[in-house]
Amino acid sequence: GGQILQLFPKVGNAIVGAFSGSLIYITPIVAAIGALVIGIGEAIDAANRLRVLEGVLRATADGASYNANQVVAAAKSMRDFGVSIEDAMKIARIAIKSGFDQSQITAFGEAAKGLSVVLGSDIPTAAQTLADALTGGYDALVALDKQTNVFTDSELDSIRVLIESGNALGANAEAARILTERYSKLE
Repeated sequence: GGQILQLFPKVGNAIVGAFSGSLIYITPIVAAIGALVIGIGEAIDAANRLRVLEGVLRATADGASYNANQVVAAAKSMRDFGVSIEDAMKIARIAIKSGFDQSQITAFGEAAKGLSVVLGSDIPTAAQTLADALTGGYDALVALDKQTNVFTDSELDSIRVLIESGNALGANAEAARILTERYSKLE
């Protein structure tokens, strides 16, 4: 290609000149087309995430109590504290399968991110560990505490008392509050 331009310098200059004046008009068009392609790709990705999430909700016994658009919005909000959309969707699935209310998914994701720092694991693995601890009863919370030392002795005692008095829901809420408070701001 370069040899031909050396043989015919006027032809090469004419070709370059023909396109250089047009670049003023072509550049914005190419940029607009690129933005459109990226936008279409993001819309397709969002539609695919929503479709996958709706499938998870249908497969879950109480999936009807979740709104797929709100769960996707919660997953997207996790990007605000540095969780990738792929990990956020995994966290949302874990939360749904574990029976968490959709209003708790973002806070659950933030706590899972902090726990991943403490455990040195990836965020979805930490989310599963967190879900197991919060749904596995007192012994599961004690096991997590042995790994992380997250609870004080008095906090564990008050959780145990709540469970023994038949208030497992209250115990779970208290444990979730403590875990979210301690892990939500870790980087």
